[in-house]
Amino acid sequence: MGCTNTKRVVRIIQRKEEKHEELPQEPDKVRTYYEENKANLPTRVKKLYTLYISQNVCETIEVDLKFLNLAGKFFYPIEMILPYFTHVTSLNLWKTKLGDKGCIAVSQMLEKFTELKFLSLADNKITIDGITSVVGKMTELSKLEVLELHVNPIYDEGVCLISSKLSLLPNLKVLYLDECGMTSPGLEKLANELQKSYNLERISLNYNKFDESSLKHLEHSLKYLKALKRVSLKLTEVTVEMQESLVIDFPHVLFAFA
Repeated sequence: MGCTNTKRVVRIIQRKEEKHEELPQEPDKVRTYYEENKANLPTRVKKLYTLYISQNVCETIEVDLKFLNLAGKFFYPIEMILPYFTHVTSLNLWKTKLGDKGCIAVSQMLEKFTELKFLSLADNKITIDGITSVVGKMTELSKLEVLELHVNPIYDEGVCLISSKLSLLPNLKVLYLDECGMTSPGLEKLANELQKSYNLERISLNYNKFDESSLKHLEHSLKYLKALKRVSLKLTEVTVEMQESLVIDFPHVLFAFA
């Protein structure tokens, strides 16, 4: 009887083991996409995929895609791979033809990049629709130090929207809003909100148009920015008198007017 019972136990164990056989894993969609499309991917995009495939995504903290064409269908490879680089501190999408559609898609990923310190969306034909999406994610960007939004037609409406949320970026050091179609109302709103950006070191507002009243608002607000080092106001219709006033009042700040 003893031997018979032993055999039964062995059979039971074998049956249990059979039930726990490993099932085939679901194919890696990222790897599959890369293998099928790598011949057509730009070198810098290929690098992101190879880092993922080799399980070395942590080897890079910077994603630099500036000047690539990411319009329309060309954005899909980025949309697939970028969310895996959650640790990046720098994301450069300067002049990548994003438009509003691409900008909105990028914005939806921003909550994943909790360590982000540098973000450039410059020169992408972003309008109020795209910038609204970016502003909606500013709560996720508390570590951001550099924000580049220059050469985008966001006008005063977009500038006012950004300005109203600057307090969500307590570590902001550099802000680029050149050639955004900003006029005096936009500058006045920006100037008022800048008073709370205590860590701001540089602001660039070139190729916008301001009147003397709005520039006085800016002059007043600069007094609160103790870390400020540079202000760029090239071709913004700043009078000679205002230029002299700014230089005298802030001798520690480097101004650019021409």
